[in-house]
Amino acid sequence: MTYSRYRHLAIERAKPAPTDTQLAAVEALLGANLPASFRDFLRVANSGYLRYVVDVPTGSGKIEPLCFGSIFSADEGTFCDETFVGEIRSQREYVKIPQGVLPFARDGGGSVVYLDLSRKGHGRVVAFVMGLPEWTGKRTDSAFIELASSFDEYTLQSCG
Repeated sequence: MTYSRYRHLAIERAKPAPTDTQLAAVEALLGANLPASFRDFLRVANSGYLRYVVDVPTGSGKIEPLCFGSIFSADEGTFCDETFVGEIRSQREYVKIPQGVLPFARDGGGSVVYLDLSRKGHGRVVAFVMGLPEWTGKRTDSAFIELASSFDEYTLQSCG
């Protein structure tokens, strides 16, 4: 298994760092510049997998550990293909995310984590957390939940 590292996080199976051309294509579609810390992250985590947990507050006042481990790729993309470009396009059509919001990873199901670089978002990290069937005893309602006020804060609170 090949690992790379970003801060305290071990990343498995990452592709080579994205090119300036790839990042420019993401930023052009996004309508915002990527923060330096996110660019640094992508240099080692492009399309990789992270085994980490983030504590996500649920609507019932409980905390649920989730892993948004599948990082999207800066490769050329079209639609719903786990590339930044493809995911921006599909999320804009189906979820109606605004300009400046970057989907960057997903869990093993329908939950996605975003970097909100819109004017209102100020660089915060939010997640769309998919509700689960009632029999699981976990959250049943889908919701957007703020996880951190910045990408730096988000990576610091992630436990490997």
